[in-house]
Amino acid sequence: MRFPLLQGKTVFLAHSLADVDAVASAIVLAHHFNGEAMLSDSMDSQTKRVLEELDVARPQKIRGLDGVDNVVLVDCSNYDVLGNKAKYLLNGFKGNVYAIDHHAQPSAIKGIIDPKAGSTAEIVTKLVDQGPKEAELLLCAVISDTNRFNSAGSETFKRVLELLEKGASYRKCLNAVQKTPPLEEQKDLLKGMQNAEIMEVNGSLAAFTSTSQHQLHCAALLVQTGCAYAAVTGKGRMSIARHADAPGNANELCRRLGKILGGEGDGHDMVGGVSYPHQNEKQALAKAKQEIMLLLSQDNL
Repeated sequence: MRFPLLQGKTVFLAHSLADVDAVASAIVLAHHFNGEAMLSDSMDSQTKRVLEELDVARPQKIRGLDGVDNVVLVDCSNYDVLGNKAKYLLNGFKGNVYAIDHHAQPSAIKGIIDPKAGSTAEIVTKLVDQGPKEAELLLCAVISDTNRFNSAGSETFKRVLELLEKGASYRKCLNAVQKTPPLEEQKDLLKGMQNAEIMEVNGSLAAFTSTSQHQLHCAALLVQTGCAYAAVTGKGRMSIARHADAPGNANELCRRLGKILGGEGDGHDMVGGVSYPHQNEKQALAKAKQEIMLLLSQDNL
């Protein structure tokens, strides 16, 4: 597995509301290729905690592309899940654009796309060598993006073994990923779970709720309690999580909902996100209910 030769200044750009996989992979790639890791806009709360625990500096938000020769999209392979400013800058960019991603996307940008990989970090382990610090960053990304190996394949475990052999501490990385969130975040999560509407079809449960932030974390917690699906909205964003035994595909569902709501959707097999105009907040949850209940009602037919 080889990456195109990068000549000149290179930016490794994580997607909007970047997760651990996107940020860790961008940082390691930037270090290896002497480039710069940057954010489309912001990071999720878990990523901030992981960087703090590992004592790694946060990447800066993208502000411009003057003097940049190459942009490598990390953990995404089209412009749909980039922040508005990043999309604007790239639409006028005259340099090379590549991607490193583990999502299967239509109209994917050229680069390395491997849908069989459990995370983008898994791909990065094959591309570049790592010291102990970089190995820990990538191990945190693998743990997080595979939901603690729930969606991991045999290749994932081979790569994890290599990271451990290079000096990564599994206990340290697991603790960083699982670190208890701040009190205000805990309150927001508990409120979202308490207010969730629970619906049942074909012996499966689906949960629908809203939070002021931390939508993905809330959706993941609801699925961990036994829900087949959970959809959580808030401030123009919706996160959807799917249990491994539930029918459908979260990525496909989110892309479909993005089009319905006049926004954009993307994700993984198990989790995904949708952005949409703020005025469509109520419609977003209603459409998610409709699509998810249809999926569950068709199961076993």
